[in-house]
Amino acid sequence: MKIKHINASVMFLSLVVLSGCFPAEIKGKTPSGEMIEVLFYTGGNNLDDLIIYNSVNYFGKAQYQLDDPMADVGFRIKTGERVQAECSVEGVDIIGAPECKEYKVYRSSVPFFPVDTIIYRPELF
Repeated sequence: MKIKHINASVMFLSLVVLSGCFPAEIKGKTPSGEMIEVLFYTGGNNLDDLIIYNSVNYFGKAQYQLDDPMADVGFRIKTGERVQAECSVEGVDIIGAPECKEYKVYRSSVPFFPVDTIIYRPELF
């Protein structure tokens, strides 16, 4: 009986801890018209950021400016490949502050993010 209680406690604690790890869902459209979807997990200071594409993990670092919602964004994979995009459609958020609604890739060595791919504003879930 005691072992069942411990297992249930461990499972509950794991669920609580992992429930804070929600990814940003990044969707886009390549120049050929193919729709792509990538999941992004922020890593923090001691852990690498993570993007997942077609069930493959790519660790690296996201590149963006917190104080400029219209700044370029990017991601550098630990193996050296990187993608960079600039704001191509500006808009406002729910409180009227400026935000970028779409980004256009202008430099990339990441095969699933070719140049001229449109990336829509990430959604959190």
